[in-house]
Amino acid sequence: MQCWAEGTPEWRLQVAHAAQSGVMAAVLAEQGATAANEAFEGSKGFYNTFCGRVPEISLNGWDLDRVVFKPFPGCMINQGAVYLLHSMMRQHSFTMDDISSVRIRMAIRDATHPGIAQHGPFDQATGAVMSMPFMATMLLTTGGLKSTDFERLHDKCSSRVHELSRKIVVESASELQPWTNEVWVTLHTGREIFARIEDQSVFALGWVKALDLLHGVAAEWPFENNLDRLVCVADAVRALESAPDMARIVQLCTR
Repeated sequence: MQCWAEGTPEWRLQVAHAAQSGVMAAVLAEQGATAANEAFEGSKGFYNTFCGRVPEISLNGWDLDRVVFKPFPGCMINQGAVYLLHSMMRQHSFTMDDISSVRIRMAIRDATHPGIAQHGPFDQATGAVMSMPFMATMLLTTGGLKSTDFERLHDKCSSRVHELSRKIVVESASELQPWTNEVWVTLHTGREIFARIEDQSVFALGWVKALDLLHGVAAEWPFENNLDRLVCVADAVRALESAPDMARIVQLCTR
């Protein structure tokens, strides 16, 4: 977790290593490799070795319908408040120029996570990716968030964003549960607007809404004919249950 505190980029390799391990496990299993049946819950398994106990594990049913999507690029912890701000902007028609201050109250676990409450400027994109003030200010300034916004840390536009981000304050609230967010927007007129989100269930998107979200993501893909490629990827995913292997998806997702 130290990378979030220092704003360094090794998290990209950590995520990639997890994906690589998953692919490796699938290939080994396909070739007939075996492993311990109780690698996780056994007396010498992962949980007892690293945690000292085996947590309650339910293997009944699927949880895929509870998997959540991030509607905006950036840290998952910030999604609730940014989602509220986006909704409030559309409902009440204000921009960053209309705002005097923004208070964002979060559970202690979320608000004190490394990098969440930090203001810019940042040396590397990692700091901006974690920063609630940066994400909220970029949204309020431009009306949206793109992945490329986290790379523009030293241009003239971002200098203004870092300055404006001082209006955004993140507060810890002991009575709030993890993922709960409360947002107060105070306008220069003195008007105060409030919104609250209890959990992440609003981000558990079905097939249609997920594809709608991906249309925006696909616009930033480094490919030609991005939307056509998205349609092809979606078709390949829908056909995955009957596909002989992953070759088609791998082909579509590489340059």
